[in-house]
Order: sequence, then structure tokens, then C-alpha cells
Amino acid sequence: MVQEKSFIKWRPLVVGIAIILAIYIILASANQGGENALLGFLLGGIVLGFLIEGKIKEILIHGAVLGVVAGLISIVILLIQLVNSEFITMLATSQIIVSVLILLVYDVISALVGSVLGNFVRTEYRRSL
Repeated sequence: MVQEKSFIKWRPLVVGIAIILAIYIILASANQGGENALLGFLLGGIVLGFLIEGKIKEILIHGAVLGVVAGLISIVILLIQLVNSEFITMLATSQIIVSVLILLVYDVISALVGSVLGNFVRTEYRRSL
């Protein structure tokens, strides 16, 4: 039986998601908010781009997947925190939806930029050897 290789490389994605969530949880517990959590998406993307060998198209697809998956997880965590703090009752549902979509776009862009930077670092590192 011939196994097809999956286009998505899951191990680097899991490592990137773990980095993002660790930084997000640390910043959330320090009351630093979601804006500073973009650093986690950038660092997770850099690690992802460094670990994945391939063309830039593969790197961008993996960065987008990383941003969407980790972004959705972090948004769920954020919404749980808002519900627990009862702050969410003061906001209109449309405001929440728009804010969540904007946050998800920021997360994906940060992961994409990080993955390209990580790929660039890996390429330059290999050239220097």
C-alpha cells in the first residue's frame, strides 16, 4: 500500500501553535492584552518558516494555516475570558464579530510575515555554512 505524503507538515505547525499559545497565555495572565500577543504569532511563524523546507508558496500556506488555527484558538480563549469577566454583556454582538474578524486578520498576517522571515533566516543560515 502506497501512502501519499500530506502537503501540510503537521509537526512544525504544532510547534508554532504551542509557541503562540504559550506566549498568548503568559501575556493574558500578565494583563498585557491581545495586541502584544501578535508577537507570539510572529515568533511562532518564524519557527514554522525555519522548520519547513520548501518553496515560498508552501511557506505561505503553512503560515496562513498557522495563523488561522492559532488565531481561532486564541479568540476562543479571549471570548472565555470576556464571558468570565462579564464585560461581554456590555458589547453589541456586531461589535464582537467585527473585532474577532479584525483580530483574526492581524493574527494571520503576523504568522505569514513570521513564516517568511523564518524561511529567510534558514536560507541565510545555510548559505553561511
